[in-house]
Amino acid sequence: MRFSEESLIALHNSVREQMSEYRFIHTAEVEKMAVRLGNLYAPDKLDILRAAALLHDITKEYGIDAHAELIERGRESLSALDRLSYKTLHARSAVELIKEKYGDFAYSEVLDAVRYHTTGRADMSVCNDLHSVHIRQTQIQKHNIRLLGGCCCNGGFTVGCGYVSIVIGF
Repeated sequence: MRFSEESLIALHNSVREQMSEYRFIHTAEVEKMAVRLGNLYAPDKLDILRAAALLHDITKEYGIDAHAELIERGRESLSALDRLSYKTLHARSAVELIKEKYGDFAYSEVLDAVRYHTTGRADMSVCNDLHSVHIRQTQIQKHNIRLLGGCCCNGGFTVGCGYVSIVIGF
């Protein structure tokens, strides 16, 4: 285990202070789901999954200028298209905030899971795949969503191969 239970509890409490109640409820539910799925598919990665779950939306409530500032501090630039698709910017800006403020959790698997939780990418690791489940986690009760073994799918489009699939309305 890379992260102790004490450090994960401290992270949980710190994240709670950084978010609105609404966003934190979502984040806490994602952490619970990460634990449930991690116990089934990656018990040796539970600490990574929990850290990624807690940090994935750490900048979700930031404005576009704050996202841009963090992303540019990480030596990336924003295109015009990035600015139009601002709802995914939090994944990129969160990575930079993790490096700056939560450096103890800046392991590559945590950073990758956070970075690609909205968009996915080819050749995702089990941590990426399991963490991507959160994309539709809050809609499980609103829509007909089933969890299946296989590839991780987002609305019918494959976003990475691994252990979990999300099928929406099929």
